[in-house]
Amino acid sequence: MAPMAAQAPLKKGERRPIAWSNIAVGGVMNMFEVTTLGQPLEVIKTQMASARTDTMGQALRKVWGRGGVLGFYQGLIPWAWIEASTKGAVLLFTAAEIEGFAVNSGISPGAAGLLGGMGGGVAQAYATMGFCTCMKTAEITRSKLVAGGVKPPSTFKLFGDMWREGGLRRINQGVNAVALRQMTNWGSRMGFARLAEQSIRKARGVPESERLGAMDRIAASTIGGALGCWNQPIEVVRVEMQSMAKGKRAGQPGKATVLNTLSYIYKENGLKGLYRGVTPRIGLGIWQTVCMVSFADVVKEWIAGPSYSSFIRGAMQARSLASCDTVYSADAIEFHPDPENDLFVCGTYQVQQETMGEAPRKRDGSAEDDEEGGEQEDKGSSPPITRYGRCLLYHFDRKGSKLTELQRFDGPAILDMKWSPMPYRGRTTLAIADAKGHVQLHGFGEAPNRLSHLETLACTLESTLCLSLDWSTRNARKGPADLVVSLSSGEICTLAATLDSAASPEGIGGLQVLDTWQAHDYEAWIAAFDGWEPNTVWTGGDDLKLKGWDLRQGCASPTFVNKRFEGGVTSIQSHPNLDHLFVVGSYDAQIRLFDKRKPLVPLTTYDAGVGSGD
Repeated sequence: MAPMAAQAPLKKGERRPIAWSNIAVGGVMNMFEVTTLGQPLEVIKTQMASARTDTMGQALRKVWGRGGVLGFYQGLIPWAWIEASTKGAVLLFTAAEIEGFAVNSGISPGAAGLLGGMGGGVAQAYATMGFCTCMKTAEITRSKLVAGGVKPPSTFKLFGDMWREGGLRRINQGVNAVALRQMTNWGSRMGFARLAEQSIRKARGVPESERLGAMDRIAASTIGGALGCWNQPIEVVRVEMQSMAKGKRAGQPGKATVLNTLSYIYKENGLKGLYRGVTPRIGLGIWQTVCMVSFADVVKEWIAGPSYSSFIRGAMQARSLASCDTVYSADAIEFHPDPENDLFVCGTYQVQQETMGEAPRKRDGSAEDDEEGGEQEDKGSSPPITRYGRCLLYHFDRKGSKLTELQRFDGPAILDMKWSPMPYRGRTTLAIADAKGHVQLHGFGEAPNRLSHLETLACTLESTLCLSLDWSTRNARKGPADLVVSLSSGEICTLAATLDSAASPEGIGGLQVLDTWQAHDYEAWIAAFDGWEPNTVWTGGDDLKLKGWDLRQGCASPTFVNKRFEGGVTSIQSHPNLDHLFVVGSYDAQIRLFDKRKPLVPLTTYDAGVGSGD
């Protein structure tokens, strides 16, 4: 296999973020290891270590006699799975962090692998294996009681009895031997595997900037797994200590310490007894090292690379339910606040630069009527620019995933649109910000599934665009509904309804401009009310600033200015349930979550990968 590009090495002193994903990778890889070859090899190895006079053939026949093929998977479900997933997660996470830190400190890969494996082995032993071994002992006890015709207590009842018998010391009986074994196991396996990788890399002339091929990695792990079995006597001692915990035989030491048990085995079977089961253990060590080093490295590199990101994006990508051609560019979409209606509006925006002397034309070829809505710019001798748009009302059929256009009307380009959260002038009302400096209000429901024009208010000059707007009643607060509008001039204006008892049942008349102030040096892309406090407004602009304003004290100066953006601030939204949180999007592709009590530093930041618009 051709070598692959490697991840860029860390510079000395540089720290890579903690890879929490290694917890999941370790759990999954160790589950895979034990479910395939791991459990059969473990059962054979344990049989030979506990019955030290058995040959390999005798051990295989005894295991087969427990249920054929299933005998080799005895104890797999659930405790072998639980033990494998938990100890694999702890091992890989701890080892990877220690190994990465060691390499970054200038330690050789072989020594770093040794340290990582030792640390991971000790961590997994004390964190998981005492409990899991104790629970497996309880399961074995239950099986023996059933075989003897006795109704067994539950596994957790037996576990509770062990706890009452000796507490944590009883649960972790023999865990020191386990920790010693795991420390030497994984320290040797990972250390020898990394050392073998470096030797293979050197022999093949593979530079550090490239990854080894899959077969080279497997070969290195095979070497590491085989050489890691030098500590077989520790494994035999561990198995004997577990056996002694279930019930002592004649001649066994009264106190099951590592040294007492080692002396007993040597006295009974000599040096040969300490290496019983080494053959299946070598196979097990190789397979465990291949899974937890070679295969795990491949998975970790995949997660860190672009393929995983593409996979996740693809898995999370929303499925298209329906589509239609809006003719002009779709610029804003807002669903009706009543979810039972399944209605939404779509605002469109189109820019056309006309030839001198030629009237702007619609997409169907007919002349555009500027009185109807096209907004034109005249830049001296440059051809005029026309911004025109259309509002479309759709119904979405959930069952058939079908869009039906109910209404359309043309006008200036639409930059933003919002439904009133509460009824305005007796009905749900749609506010539209357009490219001629207007805010349009359209009521819904006077005719079935139709919008009807209520009024149009000029907020500014026709050469200035209304870029965004927001209602003050987002969280259904009682009281008059106000609007805030951001302008391409960098200004912000607030709109309020006049009082007119004849205009509507609530006594609300038409809109009027309440206040206008210069908020930003360039385009004010966004203005939004604090959804929980309608006297507070947040704004963002192309000057890379986020600002807060208190309408009660006037807007001569902002309450705060956040300049820590690398792109224009384009969207702001209050949290729908938590009154102190709001989120901000910007052209620097970052989505920032803020606590409004400390608006200068975000609580967290998410890289969206693209500019974060509305």
